[in-house]
Amino acid sequence: MKLKEKVIEFPSYMREKLEYVKNTNLDILYQSGKLITIPLTNIELIVPHIIIFKGKVEELKLLYYGDYEENRNRFYTTDLSEEIPFNKLKEMIKKL
Repeated sequence: MKLKEKVIEFPSYMREKLEYVKNTNLDILYQSGKLITIPLTNIELIVPHIIIFKGKVEELKLLYYGDYEENRNRFYTTDLSEEIPFNKLKEMIKKL
């Protein structure tokens, strides 16, 4: 049984919000997520978007589910141990 993968483009509305709050010393890399479907089942796996914030010294990597999350302004650490609202992320970006 072969899995079906569909690439989900990173949402432009969030890209614009992040580009607006970033500073000049920060690079932001976006990796698109995927929707993986297992044929002949009702199982779908969501691979979240990955956002990498690169400062001069520090790097921050976050997961973003976009439209597949009830709150589109919520981010997660890569181990899913912490939920980060957009307001907190703006403060974190300023410190990078």
